Amino acid sequence: MYRNLSLKKKKFIDPRWLFAVGLIISALVTYSEVAHLCNPDFEILRTTTVGFWHGSVPYGEKGEGLFLYGPLFSIIFTPFAFLPAGIAPYLWNIFNFCFFFLSIFALPDYVKTEQK
Repeated sequence: MYRNLSLKKKKFIDPRWLFAVGLIISALVTYSEVAHLCNPDFEILRTTTVGFWHGSVPYGEKGEGLFLYGPLFSIIFTPFAFLPAGIAPYLWNIFNFCFFFLSIFALPDYVKTEQK
């Protein structure tokens, strides 16, 4: 009986399972933001990135919403800025989740091998 219990506990630690659950949560949170038109940060990033490529200064007044990143961020964000508005927030959040997941599960192993 205890043997099966320990196998169930290991299932929650399995990175593939955590990745799948994280993707689902990321998609659901993005859906709730997009469905309620409540993603102003993404829209600020989108409009300032498009403006960056058109030559305007992305740093606006305080009332407009602030763009806090350097020009390199606009370059990185460019593929997401020019995607259709319905799909871009999903892909941006999934990209962020994948990068976050990779940093948690891959970097510790990489650092251990580099230290040897």
